[in-house]
Amino acid sequence: MLIAIQPLPLAKFLWSLLFIALSNYSFIKRNFPSLKNVYIAFSSTVPLAIIDFSSDELFSSPWLFAPLVLAVFARELACDVPDINGDDATIAVRLGEGTSSRLVFACYAVSLSLLTFLSNGERQFVIAAVGWGLLALYSVFKSKYRWSERRLILFSAPLVICPAVLVLN
Repeated sequence: MLIAIQPLPLAKFLWSLLFIALSNYSFIKRNFPSLKNVYIAFSSTVPLAIIDFSSDELFSSPWLFAPLVLAVFARELACDVPDINGDDATIAVRLGEGTSSRLVFACYAVSLSLLTFLSNGERQFVIAAVGWGLLALYSVFKSKYRWSERRLILFSAPLVICPAVLVLN
């Protein structure tokens, strides 16, 4: 119903793409577990693309979505690390706990670097600074206090929201 009432063909396409992405998640998770994190990362950008396009019928630069894709990928990988023993052949299982944890940190750091580089206003720069602060806290709690990945997921939501603000501005 929602797809049918969209006035623009591109809006219909984006809503259809979102519906297809959401409805095929179980298939991807079951048959292609190594692609699950990447699939979710790209699928998570579709709702923001819809909001971005709906606001002015123009798209932002695709580069603005890169920090978001990396942050969502890192969050999904961080969620998989505690479940390494119970999961199928996910990226976390293939890389192991240590390498996966380092990749999570690296993805967040690259995401925030891109966010800082792409920031073109004071508000966006403040958001990037908040993200760097959260990543610093993530590092402290991981190295000094030896928090597990399950507890460090606490930092994942804000580290994903920071790049989303860049797209929506």
